[in-house]
Amino acid sequence: MTSFDWQGHRGCRGLMPENTIEGFKRALEFEQVTTLEMDVVISADSQVIVSHEPWMSEEICSPPNLFGRKSPSSSPDEISPPNLPEGEESSELLYLGQSGSPPSGELVGDRLPQVEAIPYPGEDPTVLIPILGLTLEQVQSFDCGLKPHPRFPEQQKVAAVKPSLTELIDALPPSSEARPYGYNIELKYTPEWEAAGLVPDIPTFCKLVLAAVQPLRDRGTAVSLQCFHPPLLVELRRQDEDIALVYLDEFPERGDVADKFAEIDLVPQVYSPYYKCLLPTEACQSNAGRQVQKAQNLGALVIPWTVNTKAEMQALVEMGVDGIITDYPDRIP
Repeated sequence: MTSFDWQGHRGCRGLMPENTIEGFKRALEFEQVTTLEMDVVISADSQVIVSHEPWMSEEICSPPNLFGRKSPSSSPDEISPPNLPEGEESSELLYLGQSGSPPSGELVGDRLPQVEAIPYPGEDPTVLIPILGLTLEQVQSFDCGLKPHPRFPEQQKVAAVKPSLTELIDALPPSSEARPYGYNIELKYTPEWEAAGLVPDIPTFCKLVLAAVQPLRDRGTAVSLQCFHPPLLVELRRQDEDIALVYLDEFPERGDVADKFAEIDLVPQVYSPYYKCLLPTEACQSNAGRQVQKAQNLGALVIPWTVNTKAEMQALVEMGVDGIITDYPDRIP
């Protein structure tokens, strides 16, 4: 990398619906954006789906009419809910076919202690619709672009669906000398999600994503793969010794970056920490702030997430980071 790497978070989540073709196209309209940042999960038919959660999030998506509620993108033909035995009422479906609570805790990458999901009929909040239980066609029966976003009121609302990664690549103009850009793709994985059946095992997940990005790499487009779960990075390196890796760190204030890299016996191309703990105004900065120079000395670029004010962007630029991930490319100073 020869210049500062401004990355559009989930496309440009502050301006357009996240992780949608429409959002990524809008991000590319900002000439400073050099990388499109996104998240992926896996569907029932082994498609790599561009989505932050491995379930249909109630915060951004509206269910189709197969669940008795209207969505602007619903087709008149109903499709069956996943794994619904013939003759069984859909209201009897429970989360992954089981009663009990869905995985709880922080949404990885947001430091937000919440789980938001569209329930099956009956409005039971302990019931999720996992993308791993849906085909691509079923995933795209949900509209994920028209619902007002409570945390991003500036979003332009458009009818949109969660695309497959292949569909997204095909829909965007290729990176070129006139408009170069790359892809930074997070594999959404936790061991708890795998145990609950929300994501596949690590080797399978890595294999599917590496296959999906190969067309990009064949034409020389920059691709990096990122994850908050370090063992998944190790598996990516085992399967592909050349793929660029990004070590996502939700808690940079905990421990030393050199020790974190040593634990997985590799130095990633990029260290991507939660940005607030790098700022001198934050209580957690005393240790985390020192990690920027340490990571760079080890050979990793430092690109924090997710920075949404001009003042904080400028402070981090002056600190010497190598790039910034933002929801608002229109605020790049």
